[in-house]
Amino acid sequence: MITFYRLIVALLIIIMSLSMASAQDDWGPAEVVWQYGGGWLNNANPCFYPSEHICAEVMPGGDIDYYLYIKPIEHNQDPSPIPMDPSDVANAHHLSPFVTYDGTKLYFSSDREGGYGGLDIWVSRWEVDVWGEPENLGPNINTVENEFGPSLPVDGSELFFSRIAGEAGFVPFTSGVIYKSDNLEGEWSVAEALPEPITINDRAWEPSITSDGSKLYYTGVRPEYDSSYYCFVSERNGDTWAEPEALNENINYLEWNQLDSNYYCNVLSVSIDSSSTSLLLTCWTILECPEAVIKISHLTTVDIDDPESIPQNLELSAYPNPFNARTRINFSLVVQSPVEISIYDITGRLVEVLCDGQLPAGSHSLVWQADNLPSGVYFTRLIAGGNESMRKLSLIK
Repeated sequence: MITFYRLIVALLIIIMSLSMASAQDDWGPAEVVWQYGGGWLNNANPCFYPSEHICAEVMPGGDIDYYLYIKPIEHNQDPSPIPMDPSDVANAHHLSPFVTYDGTKLYFSSDREGGYGGLDIWVSRWEVDVWGEPENLGPNINTVENEFGPSLPVDGSELFFSRIAGEAGFVPFTSGVIYKSDNLEGEWSVAEALPEPITINDRAWEPSITSDGSKLYYTGVRPEYDSSYYCFVSERNGDTWAEPEALNENINYLEWNQLDSNYYCNVLSVSIDSSSTSLLLTCWTILECPEAVIKISHLTTVDIDDPESIPQNLELSAYPNPFNARTRINFSLVVQSPVEISIYDITGRLVEVLCDGQLPAGSHSLVWQADNLPSGVYFTRLIAGGNESMRKLSLIK
């Protein structure tokens, strides 16, 4: 019986290795959630903010400086300044915010005093009812050029951002490179540009990494498309990035009506939410009437009342992978289900049961600690609602 079961596991492993999931997601129509009229990029570069809010950079009241404002996601709600420590300074730009998925830290870009030149990335920690004194991330991240667009996975192990030459406060978006830095025992490593196929023409910016670190969304210009600014996604396998794919026509190729004329929008920035089911976009036109609006798009959903509409393929991922001693296993459920998550070695032997019980619908995450196991190939197996999925794991010590 044990031999037969191992054979079944081995066959599942082979089938899994021959299949590849597409990085392209089916995003629904983008709807306006924030718009300031009558000016050049009055609001841009939004991120999701705790308790159903959005945070973005704005130029309020015709002020030439950018400030960070928040507002409820509902479009008819007014924005207000972000609650910031009184030591926050005027006459400095504050742009490109990112609130960590656990809501405890705010990363943003600013040319405030104490930086290394241009726009630097800073971090502020939540202190009961206000964001505390911002701290500069230091010379391993910041340079005399402009660093902005910070984004981190939920475990805070990496920092993604873009670096662009130009005068602080006005970034022309004619060139840009996405960088990554690793958090090594509380210190950021020297940032390095992402390799091909992400970096190919120095025209990529505003990265947004999913909470599990498996996909990178960003905006930019690629030679296989026209010269417009589009939103792309690339899936990661270890240190390798897949060829970026442009998101569908609900995100890119949008039309813009201005003064009874239609233009095509450019996507200036993108931000993914913690469940990887919603996107915030800065859509703008540079033709005749430059203006930006913030839009939101959601993954198209299934009707959970119709059993035939429930996907049979479970979403299962692990990050980092390959890993050293510790990896996070992420999965999502369409409906509440009994769930079993187990770890097997290359021979099909059961190593550990991580979960065996009822879980609600939604996104879930578990940590597998493999300190006492030897290096090698392992597999995580998810069984939920009569469906099954497996993922290869590489433990390297």
